Amino acid sequence: MGSFLIFLIGTVSLLAADILSTKFLDDSDMALWAEMRALFGVLAVLLTLGLEMVLIRSPKSARILLRLIIVQTLILGLPLGFAVHHLGYMNSPWAATLFGAGAAFITAQGQYFRSQGAFVVSQLAQQGWRLATLATLIYLAFHKSEVLLSLDLIVALAVFICSLLGWCFVIVHQRNGDNEYSGLVNHYSISFRFFCTNLVLQAALFGEQLLVNGLGSNLQASIFFTHMTYFLLPVTVVSAYLGFRIGPWLRDHPDSFESAVVKYRYSLFLLTLGVVAIIQVVGLLGWQIIKPAVSEVNVFLIFSFFFSASLRIYYTFSSAYNGIFATPHDHDTLIVAQVMLLLCLAAFVYVFRHAVDILYLVAIAGGINWLARTAISDVVMRNRIERRQKVTS
Repeated sequence: MGSFLIFLIGTVSLLAADILSTKFLDDSDMALWAEMRALFGVLAVLLTLGLEMVLIRSPKSARILLRLIIVQTLILGLPLGFAVHHLGYMNSPWAATLFGAGAAFITAQGQYFRSQGAFVVSQLAQQGWRLATLATLIYLAFHKSEVLLSLDLIVALAVFICSLLGWCFVIVHQRNGDNEYSGLVNHYSISFRFFCTNLVLQAALFGEQLLVNGLGSNLQASIFFTHMTYFLLPVTVVSAYLGFRIGPWLRDHPDSFESAVVKYRYSLFLLTLGVVAIIQVVGLLGWQIIKPAVSEVNVFLIFSFFFSASLRIYYTFSSAYNGIFATPHDHDTLIVAQVMLLLCLAAFVYVFRHAVDILYLVAIAGGINWLARTAISDVVMRNRIERRQKVTS
């Protein structure tokens, strides 16, 4: 219960920061904030290289895995920060460097404590930056003229400082921890597949916003992000916490999960549709009350986000199962299929970018992406379940 309360506080804080940005920030700063929201997970994946997921599978190797993540981040952080800035995202390469390092450290710390069953501390490590960011945006909203630093640098500093505090928790917890060593080749052979899978997932989760920011104007980025804030991002309260808790439970209760999936899969999807519908109604009411700077509601974006949000929640089940029980061959299949899918969608966006409004084009591509990736993940999961049942029978 404690971990859920902390998770809820952190998630609501981030959502409040998003809502605050849609109300008080101008188009350029709102677009910058949307970029940082989208880049957090992407940069974390690029710097941890999948080792944070190996922590779940090999909790006794935590000490060596955490050290590897620190070394990787120190080596790759600076060039990655400059690369992000060169691509046109974030105002400062130094902000991108600090932000990426903080994101990588926070992600690794959260997964470490999760692998150890310390769910409350895991959530403290993961949610602290969200509270700090909310406080930062509240101050900027009302005292922007007094601040000399840019938005991205201030937020990056807040995230990085939170990650340093997180290491204090890790050091204390690791004093009596295990130190099993399985070899670098073994760790990286597993982590590489997680890296590819997570990178594709982050592209699916936040690539839409990055595309709109990269191909559209600040106004279009603001419109897209505002609709995401009210009609898509609140769904992460459900999907993120579900993903947080289901992995360790799945690892220990595979038979219960497999029987439930086979028996209740259609009921589960209908329940998902109902939950998303309720969340979107609440989002529409919130829009009418708060009245964001983007005043008009885009009905097409609402329906598009309803479709993709429903699939995002349903995808969590097969994704968690595949992450724990899928074989290397299964992961290779997922990676290849999802990369090919993203390449096809990138070509689709490139071909029609001048013929269709970028808002609608990206929304359509996002819906197709989530439909296809959910189907692919579901097929791999069902095949794996069938193979497991044949072995145990």
